[in-house]
Amino acid sequence: MQYCPKCQIRVRGSKAYCPLCQGELSGDAEPHVYPVIPARRLSGVLAFKIETFLVAALEIVLAAAGVIGGFSGIITILMISALLVWADLWLVRIFRNNPLKLITIETYLAMLACCCADCRLTGMRWAVQWMVPFAFLGLVAVTIFVSALLKMRLEEYVIYILIDAVLCLLQLIPVMRGWNTVPSPAVISIAVIWIFTTSVLIFRTREVRSASGKWFHI
Repeated sequence: MQYCPKCQIRVRGSKAYCPLCQGELSGDAEPHVYPVIPARRLSGVLAFKIETFLVAALEIVLAAAGVIGGFSGIITILMISALLVWADLWLVRIFRNNPLKLITIETYLAMLACCCADCRLTGMRWAVQWMVPFAFLGLVAVTIFVSALLKMRLEEYVIYILIDAVLCLLQLIPVMRGWNTVPSPAVISIAVIWIFTTSVLIFRTREVRSASGKWFHI
């Protein structure tokens, strides 16, 4: 225990100076009564604000460069990529405890970004023809793989498969309007996903009904 010879008092804990006279203490310091929690240098909110500022500054610089020299394909891709990175960081903070929701939303954002870039650069060709069909097939496969890895029951992840099956039908719009000149991948992906979804609806009706009830209740 520490001791102040001037005030003639004993001081518990570990002090640099006497709390009364601010004089030097003698004796051995004791460990703190309560554990000392180190202060966080950078909070999550502040880190996200810094990331948002950097992305916004980059977008402003790219927009200024586009106004001065013309919006080229590279500038467009960089602007879309910056927004995609910011959205990805935001999603990771929100859905870090729900990997299926994180993967699903990130995939949809990636498909949307690729479609926007494709429309700007090539007039809607490679994205709707190849990227989107394979993205839907990959999303369903990854959903099944991650759910098996996490040992989830079907009723816990079947709603994601149903949403993917419904949204993959949007590929028919470019096909019917003639925007997709290579419709085979889109049609095949829709057929494969709906064959699998139909098997789930027929053979696992109870789990689907339970998952739908929980979803609409929430």
